[in-house]
Amino acid sequence: MSFAVQSSTASYLAYAATAVKGAAANDDATQATGQTAAANATKTAPGQPDATEQNFLDYARMSVAERIRKHYLEKAGMTEEQLGQLDADARAKIEEEIRNKVRESLLQNGGKDSGSIANIVV
Repeated sequence: MSFAVQSSTASYLAYAATAVKGAAANDDATQATGQTAAANATKTAPGQPDATEQNFLDYARMSVAERIRKHYLEKAGMTEEQLGQLDADARAKIEEEIRNKVRESLLQNGGKDSGSIANIVV
């Protein structure tokens, strides 16, 4: 083994030992308080969905047209506000493209307003 590799290995082992000691200290602090950062981050008021659940519910409640519009704008790197600030011709062109995508989706699904994986009613 060359000196550079030995030195690198020794440095890594020293770093790993420090990381293990730090993790042990964090475990001790967690045991002392009885809580973890993850548990604290996901606490919400009783009966209220957490952020992930709320995002899912918001998405599930969207119509196909709303989902297509949201996806189109995200793909284009735009927000609704930015779309609203475009001149009339540019906005009309984008709105027409979105309408065409919605029309295509509805024709593929036999005119049903269903989700791409499952029709979720909330």
